[in-house]
Amino acid sequence: MAIPNQIIAVFAATLIVCGACGAADLPTTGPSTAPAKKSLEQQRKEAREDCEDQWRGLPAMDPTSIAQVLQFKLEHDRLLLDSPLPADALEHMIPLTDMPGNAIFRSVRSRLGLKFISFESYDFSDPAVLARHLQVLLEPLNLQVVYDVDYGDDRTHSVTLIQKTNPRAADQVTLLVQTTPGAGSEPAANLTITAASFTLLRGEHPAVFEQYVRPAFRALRQDPTVFGVDERVAWQVLSDTWKPSGDIAPKVTAILAQLNADDYSTRAAAEKQLEDLGEPAALYLMSFDRGTLTPEQKARCDKFLAGYRPLPDQQAREFGANVNFLLDCLYSDDAAIRRGALDHLAKVVGHEVKFDADQSPGDRITAIRTLREQLAPAAGMSHAGK
Repeated sequence: MAIPNQIIAVFAATLIVCGACGAADLPTTGPSTAPAKKSLEQQRKEAREDCEDQWRGLPAMDPTSIAQVLQFKLEHDRLLLDSPLPADALEHMIPLTDMPGNAIFRSVRSRLGLKFISFESYDFSDPAVLARHLQVLLEPLNLQVVYDVDYGDDRTHSVTLIQKTNPRAADQVTLLVQTTPGAGSEPAANLTITAASFTLLRGEHPAVFEQYVRPAFRALRQDPTVFGVDERVAWQVLSDTWKPSGDIAPKVTAILAQLNADDYSTRAAAEKQLEDLGEPAALYLMSFDRGTLTPEQKARCDKFLAGYRPLPDQQAREFGANVNFLLDCLYSDDAAIRRGALDHLAKVVGHEVKFDADQSPGDRITAIRTLREQLAPAAGMSHAGK
């Protein structure tokens, strides 16, 4: 059954509700009179009024948090988006309780069960810029996240992340960046980067990811779900901080001896015992000196460890010294991972990092944002994501 044409028409094109948001046109003057240059404050005031005029009359929803409007998650290296709000095809204005300004939102579910989402917000609260613009679109062909900053005087910063809807399509993720000289004290940039997945975009282009991608999701308050680290990745990076329980060492030592047995069935049974022990055995072997093991033992250990070492060794070492990655580990529900990340952070920054690893999840998110402002402020975008 085909998707109704009117639905495709609404969501196939980028929603432009506040197209007039920006500096108002300067007044026309005679040939001998130079137009008076408007201050940034005046431009911002006029742009805000323009948005308010265009949004006036939309049905308003009750004030709510962004988490009740948009819900991102990372699954199998792909970004997924949903919304708990009803898919009634109506455009609503939503006052947000944890983001500056208001937003407009629309969601439609087709007869085929496909859900299309459109979200857009403008923030005029930062005196250093004219406006910040966030847009999220879930369409038939792709998911788009847009983060634009207009600094006034034709200085702009524009980031667009596009992920194809078809998980088997080539070049799953495309990052487009355009900045003008002096935008947020950064040099001009014109980048187009593709990657096989969102996770690989982060792993293969860490500096670009931190400068341009993180601020967008940070502004959307989606940090914990989008940047939370998989436990196996975290433990591979932080394995040197893992403390084995009292009985794991003798158990693994006994199994290692059986991995070198002459009888194949004994070796296979020992390999199964390692799998049954799971992560504790893997973490013990990651820190174990395997210099005395036979080639047979090493091969079987490597086979077992493959599932617990998702990163190349070099990338794992780099993440162990990456402040943003270590801060992301603090989102983990595993207190041991949080403490291991704090140990690494202290070594990287050269001093103790004050952070309560046992505080509630809500307080932890707030504390992580504060730490990130101190230890790894967003590059190139003043006050990004506040």
